Amino acid sequence: MSMSKKLSSRVRDMCVDVLLKCDSFKNDRYLRTVFDVQYLSAFKNGLKQFDDPKERALGTIEYLQDKSSDGTSLLTIFLEELKLINKEDPSL
Repeated sequence: MSMSKKLSSRVRDMCVDVLLKCDSFKNDRYLRTVFDVQYLSAFKNGLKQFDDPKERALGTIEYLQDKSSDGTSLLTIFLEELKLINKEDPSL
C-alpha cells in the first residue's frame, strides 16, 4: 500500500549518511536482523541484497518509503527500530 511521498533527494542523502554510521548496514545479514520485529518481519524477504553499504542504505530507503503497516510508514518504523538498536551511539 502506497501512502507516503518519496523523500526529496536532499533528505534521502541525509538519511543515507546517518544510516552508514550504523553497524546494521555493514552487510546484508546485519541489516536483516533489524527486520526481526512484528511490523517489519513480513517485509524481510523482499529486501534485496547489496554488495555495498551505500547501495544497501539507498535500497532499504527505496524499498520501505512507500510501504506502510497499520497506517504508519515502514520507513518510520524501521528508523525507530534502528534508533533503539543504536541507542548507545550518541552520533546517531
